[in-house]
This record gives sequence, C-alpha cells and structure tokens, in this order.
Amino acid sequence: MAIQRNTKQRAAVLQAIEEGHPDCGHPPYDIGAIAYMLGTEDSIGAAGALEYYQLSKPIPLRSLHRILNDLHREGLITFEMKMVDASSAGRLPRRQRHWQIAGREVYNGLFNELAGLMRRARVVHGCTNSFFGKTWDEPAKPEAERRVLTDALKSFLQRTHPDKVDGCADLFSSAKTALDYVRTRKKVEGVVLELPARAG
Repeated sequence: MAIQRNTKQRAAVLQAIEEGHPDCGHPPYDIGAIAYMLGTEDSIGAAGALEYYQLSKPIPLRSLHRILNDLHREGLITFEMKMVDASSAGRLPRRQRHWQIAGREVYNGLFNELAGLMRRARVVHGCTNSFFGKTWDEPAKPEAERRVLTDALKSFLQRTHPDKVDGCADLFSSAKTALDYVRTRKKVEGVVLELPARAG
C-alpha cells in the first residue's frame, strides 16, 4: 500500500478547489487561482489563508503541480484544458489545465453558462456597466438580443428541469427568474438577478 505524503497539503488543496474563493470566480480553477486561495507569498491575505487551511508555510508551485497530478491520478479531481490569452503578459496564448472536483463537471458547466446568461440579461434590460455616464456593453439591437437570450434561457430551463435532472433545481429557479426578467419590457424595481449559492 502506498504511503500518503503531505496529507495536510493534499487536504488543503482539495478544500480550496471545493470551497473556492470570491476573487477567483467559479470552478474550474487554474493553478494560479488555487495557489492564490492557498496563500502564496504574493497574494493578499496570505497569512490568513495559511491559518484557514492549517498550513505552516505556502505550498511551493512545484509541489502544487505534483499534488494536483496525484489527486487527478486517484480520481478525486479532474481538469479541462482551456485556451488562456496571455498577451498582456507578453506571452503567446496557451492551453492550461483548469481543475475541479470529480463528478461536478456538469453542474459547474451549467453554473458558468447561467452566469453568462444572467450577465447578458442584465445588459438587455438596461442594467449596463457605466463609467462617467458612458455605457460600453449595451447591445446594438436590444430586441434581437432579447429574442436570442429568451431562446437560450428556455433551452437552459429544459436542460435543468427538476423532472429531468437531479441536483439542478437551484439553477432552474434562477434561470426562471432571469427569463421572467428578460420578458418584461419595463424596468422592474427590486428584482435582483443572483446566481444560487455554488454547490459544486
């Protein structure tokens, strides 16, 4: 039987991937996001992260790579390759592994899809980002975008209906609210489009 090394570090990596962090978005996460959550030396609040995960010192990046590969080999986590545009850092675009807990790929994919749909719903309804009164993400043809978004939300509702899929009732409910929101032509006070608390 193989001896499990660095059990505390492995547990911390699994916990970080499972719980996530508000600054890192939704899973799957790249190694940089995981290192940030675990309190790398250059991250804000590193000392608090080390204390939270009960680590005496930051996990070196080389060790983090090894731990992720070990957890993947054991079937505890999975990864998907994503193209990363690193032009701002002076590098070419590259493919990078993004990690998540095994068995949650479908839920996480649907969650991220709903996040994009809700962002578009806010824009279509006139809740645009503004900077000194200038809007930069308002659609050129809001009615055409409203029809496309309505169809996309209907499709999402069919794929996450509680009678068809287990474990996606929260996504279904949020998508239903978003669809009702998009269908109304006038602005509705007090309606807040929010994603459900992440379960994946």
